[in-house]
Amino acid sequence: MIDKNKSVWSKFGGSLRFGNVKEEKIEKGWKFLKINWMDDEAYEASISWKSKMRGGRDFTKTWYRIDEVKVFTPAKMIGTLKKL
Repeated sequence: MIDKNKSVWSKFGGSLRFGNVKEEKIEKGWKFLKINWMDDEAYEASISWKSKMRGGRDFTKTWYRIDEVKVFTPAKMIGTLKKL
């Protein structure tokens, strides 16, 4: 079980998305997570453009299968990045 508010990241295009777990559910044997993404303007702009180009359909993804995100510890990641 992933704790609520656990930090996760996911790749979208050439960018990394960061967020916190809001909810989880099990469906057909798979765990799915609802994520509160932070500073996610690039994703939102891309989805908005896709919707506009495809007749107004909503392509916003609400639930992410557990293998689509990676859990991480922000302090540890920041420590590693500071070494660059």
